[in-house]
Amino acid sequence: MIHSDIFLEIGSQHSVCEDYIIHGYDPFQYIILSDGCSSSNNTEMGSRILCHLAKQFLKYYKGEMPIDAERMGQWIIHNAEMTARQLGLTINCLDATLIISYLYEDANTFHTIMYGDGCLAIIEKELITLLSVSYSNNAPYYLSYQIDDFRRELYEENIPVKKISRIDVSGTNIYDSYDSIFPLKHYERSTPIDENFQGLLVASDGLESFVDNSEPIQKLMPPISIVSKLTSFKNTKGEFVKRRAKKQMKEYRGQKIDHFDDLSVGVFLKD
Repeated sequence: MIHSDIFLEIGSQHSVCEDYIIHGYDPFQYIILSDGCSSSNNTEMGSRILCHLAKQFLKYYKGEMPIDAERMGQWIIHNAEMTARQLGLTINCLDATLIISYLYEDANTFHTIMYGDGCLAIIEKELITLLSVSYSNNAPYYLSYQIDDFRRELYEENIPVKKISRIDVSGTNIYDSYDSIFPLKHYERSTPIDENFQGLLVASDGLESFVDNSEPIQKLMPPISIVSKLTSFKNTKGEFVKRRAKKQMKEYRGQKIDHFDDLSVGVFLKD
């Protein structure tokens, strides 16, 4: 059996939490999260709109598996534009990343689709592998650029490099992949539920914003160490992620460690 739970916490340098995350079991198990851009207005609203429309897409097109990620992205952002305008918001509120991870039961596989940046950790027996998708200049490609020709063209004139890093539980960087040709394309990964599979974690890039303030010079914490702590579950019933994360955040605060960016984390865990 697969359990899921989520955790959300505002960053220490934010006055409004622009991350949002949901999970559920209908029409199949999913975790969806979005991270709004801090330099755009009302992205806390935009991230919510994107998440709930992604959920609607899964319900409407549940019979079309595996899901066409490009079609889904276009459907979500065009419906999000209409929703934002009806709420009296500018389309800049949709400047947000989007991660959708769902259980494709027919293939006994988790499928994760990432529009923009974020983190994905695969938890296996005695092994955790963290995949991090990032962009140079902290400038991820947002789905909202698809509905704004001017901003899309401006972005394409200064295309940042898309970087995919893979790090194991020891902190060793297994590889870095740099994509300067197709950085606008979404990232997809399928994770089979085999005998080694224990769980899967998805998170916003807030996972990479933990800072140790205990010394005069601030020290950025390696995100793989954060994943290891957040997934050290003693009890996997009920709100197992919230319990573990709240306890760990309390411990971190005692050590003068905090995350300056908003943090959203979702975990699938095999019983």
